[in-house]
Amino acid sequence: MTAPSSDSWNLLVIVYSVCFFILYLKYVVVIFATADGANHPKEDGEQLPKLIEGEHGLRLKRLLANDVENLPMQSAIFWGALLIQIWANASGNGKLETTALTVLVIVYTISRVAYSICYYFALQPFRSIVFMTALFATLAAAVLTIINASQIDFGQIFP
Repeated sequence: MTAPSSDSWNLLVIVYSVCFFILYLKYVVVIFATADGANHPKEDGEQLPKLIEGEHGLRLKRLLANDVENLPMQSAIFWGALLIQIWANASGNGKLETTALTVLVIVYTISRVAYSICYYFALQPFRSIVFMTALFATLAAAVLTIINASQIDFGQIFP
């Protein structure tokens, strides 16, 4: 195994930063879209926009619940993968894995954003396809973490 170039490492860090910024923005948009003045103090309720009602309002609430259920664990797996990738790279290994992790975080981000769009507009079977794509990207990141962990030489990192 060979260590990745600084260009591929820089790309991975930039991609992580941009992807998780996008995911956070998506989360914030859904939070604001589901804000309900009836569940806040009177002074807050007067400032909040009216909740989107009907089917789309219910879909937004379910979408928020899905984000709350999935994003924390999936994000933890991806950030853990990045940490292990850093150590594998510091050991002089992980060139191919750095590229793979970069692709996986992009696929994951696109899938989660596409899932939100498909869920809101009731686009089946695309909703299920992109949901499963995000799950498989997360699973692949977890497997990649195990592969990278086997390449870490802490004696080289911390002599």
